[in-house]
Amino acid sequence: MLGAMKWFCLVLLSCAAGAEAPHGWQLSATPSGAYAANRTLEVVHQGVGSASLRSLTPGEFGVLLQRVDASPFRGRRVRLRSVVRSRGVDGSSWAGLLLRIDPRRGPSLGFDNMQERPLRGTFDWRVVWSELDVPAEAAAVTFGVLLCGSGQVWLDDVELTAVGPSRPGGRLRQRLRGDEKKPTNLDFETP
Repeated sequence: MLGAMKWFCLVLLSCAAGAEAPHGWQLSATPSGAYAANRTLEVVHQGVGSASLRSLTPGEFGVLLQRVDASPFRGRRVRLRSVVRSRGVDGSSWAGLLLRIDPRRGPSLGFDNMQERPLRGTFDWRVVWSELDVPAEAAAVTFGVLLCGSGQVWLDDVELTAVGPSRPGGRLRQRLRGDEKKPTNLDFETP
């Protein structure tokens, strides 16, 4: 649907729409206002909260994302794992996890939005993951959930893990120390 570079530029231009997003997350939508994101207490996988991303009007795409420092992942493979639920992601609509490796400048170094293995339809919680290599020149890792078209997806229990043979992978859970360059509110327990 969208090339990786076009999508990257659209996200940077529209991240100002993130006022509704859960703590630590940003909402980006094209066109602006076509999607809504929030923390919900009604539909959860475990714990108290989850995140919801839903279409309000027919739009191109909406994404709920975080951008974190790539330092802990350089020279390794990174795995994004989450549980996802959907309703009404039908027809040409689709959803998927988003994982992107960004340099300081220029096009992305790695990109996966699950477009080639899309999530469609209505289904209960299921585990979904994506993996990419993180080269030494990586500056940031961007991750989240993407919805193209209509419907609604929920996201809970997000894990961003460094994997590979160089040392055992360590799960990076939320760290609430005010450092926005590290993953935060991955279980959506923080309002």
